[in-house]
Amino acid sequence: LGSTFSSSPTDDDEIEHRIRSAASAFGCLRSNVFNKNFGSKSLTLASKGKLYRCLVLGILLYGCESWVLTPKLRRKLNTFHNRCVRAMTRTKPQ
Repeated sequence: LGSTFSSSPTDDDEIEHRIRSAASAFGCLRSNVFNKNFGSKSLTLASKGKLYRCLVLGILLYGCESWVLTPKLRRKLNTFHNRCVRAMTRTKPQ
């Protein structure tokens, strides 16, 4: 999974890297699993959530215990999470 190190006192670069990696994992799930099963009744919403938590959130939050979260970074993480949840549940933003 790997972490990035920088001379910057903020964790912006690390969190951007985590979001990109998690987005890539979500994209693979979306193209390989979501299109076949997530759109049908074969997987319950609970199963979709478990896959998301295990595969995507694990990548997104790797190393998070050492992050210093600013409101801006927290908003970025929440935005990514909300987009993924909306894509899984097939809902549109309000």
